[in-house]
Amino acid sequence: MREADRLLEKDDLPQASEKFWGAMAEAIKAVAVARGKRLGRHKNLSRFVQELHREHPEWKLPLLFAAGEALHTNFFEDHYAKELVSIYGEATKQFVDLLKRLIS
Repeated sequence: MREADRLLEKDDLPQASEKFWGAMAEAIKAVAVARGKRLGRHKNLSRFVQELHREHPEWKLPLLFAAGEALHTNFFEDHYAKELVSIYGEATKQFVDLLKRLIS
């Protein structure tokens, strides 16, 4: 996340976007591993987020996950303004912080 913030400050929006997404994806995988699961494909990340949402609907994980996926797309498309990358980046930070609760 620090690297993503640094890249955002330097206006490297595609790379910042991918770093935010990467942190989110790694957090999902960490929770899965802690539960004895391995997630190989992108769709498995989404399905696992749905599973976590059923456990904690108050966290609104699918909405936060959508922000991360949007950033992943921005890595390839580079179509978001800095303000939007920043907003979605904050959503990924919130998502990661929530998932940390499931590991610690």
